[in-house]
Amino acid sequence: MTRPMEINLKPVDRRSFFRLGAIAAGYTGLAIAGGSILEACGSSVASTSAAATLTSVGIQFNYLENVQFGGSFLAKQEGYYKAEGFDVTLLPGGADVSVEPVVVAGKAFVGISHTADCIPAIINGAPLTVIGAGYQRNPNCVVSKASAPITTPTDMVGKRIGVDPPSASLFDAFRKANGLENANIDVVTVGYDLQPLIDGEIDGKIAYITNEPIILEEQGIKTAVLAFYANNLPFMEELYVARTADVNNPATLKQLGAFMRAEAMGWAKAVTDPVLAATVATDIYGKSQNLSLSQQELEAKAQIPFVSTPDTEAHGLFWMTNSNIARTLRSLAIGGVHGQASFFSNKVLREAYSGGPVV
Repeated sequence: MTRPMEINLKPVDRRSFFRLGAIAAGYTGLAIAGGSILEACGSSVASTSAAATLTSVGIQFNYLENVQFGGSFLAKQEGYYKAEGFDVTLLPGGADVSVEPVVVAGKAFVGISHTADCIPAIINGAPLTVIGAGYQRNPNCVVSKASAPITTPTDMVGKRIGVDPPSASLFDAFRKANGLENANIDVVTVGYDLQPLIDGEIDGKIAYITNEPIILEEQGIKTAVLAFYANNLPFMEELYVARTADVNNPATLKQLGAFMRAEAMGWAKAVTDPVLAATVATDIYGKSQNLSLSQQELEAKAQIPFVSTPDTEAHGLFWMTNSNIARTLRSLAIGGVHGQASFFSNKVLREAYSGGPVV
């Protein structure tokens, strides 16, 4: 059986869920004293082109170019950024790229970060504010074969669960959230490769609902998933972050609002036309990743219910309700990360949606 194309299809690197120092040290020193990103002299992503009268800014992704960022691709491809006055550089992430320092240093106007990264970073002094949530709920799960399904937390007892090292703390939190911290669960250290599950060496594996189950199903392997969000560990994911100084500055707040309006229009297009989002990801922006178009189409469709919910239909894409913020903070606290509601603000989205929400 062909092994899954894990390097090219994996949407995100699953870093440690609860960590409080590695990427957060030294943020204060990285800040550009007294100025906003649009005032940062010499920045390659913060200049204004006199010829086109477009402001050049960057958006930093938390992983390599794939349909996970389909809305951003369409915001650029369909001209939504340009219509709002921006020439946008899409900055790919990866295992060696942390979003927070790039935004703090003024090398990107906005970043898309993991909850696991940005909240500990803010706790440790990063002068950032969460200005929106790309995913209203987290896609983390345990994936298993339908022939031996794991669909409830207690189904894991006595089973072998594959956990990649960066996800170990996340899985510990999930066990704790379900009263299984002392249960007989055989935790097997694995990489991102799905072959141990395919071969029956493990019974389940930490995964993303929007990714690994699709890869397995494409190989003819029926799956079952145990969603973390539905089993006591819900949190918003794919968080948009910006410098707090930019959020609080009237001029840059207006710029951020315009940027996020364009971003929302791109994602609204991705929600209504996931095939287009997948095609643009595969053929243009993620072409160097040798992506599978069929897999990208399935992933684009699978992420729709994480992006578009009754809350976003009522308030606009990326909106963070008080209840979602509270759930996110409670889940973080289970793992020992104690964030605050003040880390989150809909101020930019209110500016973005002053003429009506984008849903």
